[in-house]
Amino acid sequence: MDKDEFRRLERAKQKADKKNNQEPLKEWAVQLEQQLNEKTKKFYEDLFQKKMAQCIEWYQIAIAYVLHFNEKTKFGSKRLQDVMNDLEATVELFGNKEYTADEYVQHLKEDGIILNNIGGKNDI
Repeated sequence: MDKDEFRRLERAKQKADKKNNQEPLKEWAVQLEQQLNEKTKKFYEDLFQKKMAQCIEWYQIAIAYVLHFNEKTKFGSKRLQDVMNDLEATVELFGNKEYTADEYVQHLKEDGIILNNIGGKNDI
């Protein structure tokens, strides 16, 4: 609790003592709780965004690494960049809800491609 908040508490206590009513203290407590909830929510939203960005970066690195070093694919720089651009565009289509992951899984199935552990409800 910083100095300003402590002063707000003191003023609320003085009002409560003066009025012989605990309502000013309750109001202070409710406001403090709201402030703490907002700060906590923002902290965890920011943390989530950072972790999500890190996970996406890791997957991009892993995909690029596998496409380049896999003995069957051996993608070079130009082809790899093209694929990574397509990957980014595809993910953006999920994000703006033009397509769903389930729609793409269905398209893959129609072409005889079934990915293990993929194809359940993927929409958030």
